[in-house]
Amino acid sequence: MNKALIELVDALSEIEKENDEIGDTDVREQMFEAVHKSFIAPEKGYVLPDEFGMFSPEGNKSIKEALSRFLNHPEVKAAAEQLKTPQERLNAFQDLVDTESGITQEDYFGYCETP
Repeated sequence: MNKALIELVDALSEIEKENDEIGDTDVREQMFEAVHKSFIAPEKGYVLPDEFGMFSPEGNKSIKEALSRFLNHPEVKAAAEQLKTPQERLNAFQDLVDTESGITQEDYFGYCETP
């Protein structure tokens, strides 16, 4: 899942260049909730929201697109099938990746002990 995580972090880093609020607690929590309900502990019928607490519709749209690409990435789809428990999926999501910028998914989603 490392490639998918790196692509997600890189996409969020690009969004942050014009949208500082991506680091706000509210935005981080909403992004984590989307990943939680879509991948970590999937809820039947859940769809990504249109808003994540960004200041502009474009910012919200960019986050939704980045999360959608991540959630539909082949590595993430495979992990969703192979990892049987929410804890295993959380651990995989939080397995820190090495990006060129040194930024990790923890910078955008925080850290959680249990799903």
